[in-house]
Amino acid sequence: MGYTIERNIVVPGHPAMDNGLAVPPFGQVHLHSTANTNATLDNEVAYLKNNWPNGYYTHLVGEGGRIIQVADTNGGAWDVGGDWNHETYAAIEFAERVTSQADFDKSYRAYIWLTRKLADECGADYVLDDDDIIGIKTHNYASRTGHGSDHVDPLPFLQKWGISYDQLKKDVLNGLEEEKPVAKPKFKDGDNIHLTTKASA
Repeated sequence: MGYTIERNIVVPGHPAMDNGLAVPPFGQVHLHSTANTNATLDNEVAYLKNNWPNGYYTHLVGEGGRIIQVADTNGGAWDVGGDWNHETYAAIEFAERVTSQADFDKSYRAYIWLTRKLADECGADYVLDDDDIIGIKTHNYASRTGHGSDHVDPLPFLQKWGISYDQLKKDVLNGLEEEKPVAKPKFKDGDNIHLTTKASA
């Protein structure tokens, strides 16, 4: 299953690169969560539009699997608060405004799908948080290895909704199986086959 990526670019150009801070190539995909449980995705975009000089990312995920691209990829970002800002091919924020487990599950699938897609684009493998400079990194890993701030996202947020760090690593590595429609039970009536929500006795 693919996802539609809405483009609403509110960060002009590639600020990290345009200001001479980030230099190609860019080989990291960074995983975050927003820490804002009240803001909709559109609220997040509106805020970023006016505040990107203080920090920016490239993609937002939430609201049952909606994806919005808010900045161009492949140019660094101001997202982890350390030197790995300048390694950023893409940075994904998982919006913490979640209405139900089903809502989270749908968005989580989109988060994993997008992570792997962006890794493909920048030539990274699917191993999360290893010591290779190229790869997929959580903000937590950037922080604890001296390449970021003191943030630990997205781990506490994901754990709150049932996804451990080990599970995240597994899902990034292997991807998630595609959801397949469940066939309804059938019953035969003479020469006709009927689909029904309940099997006939």
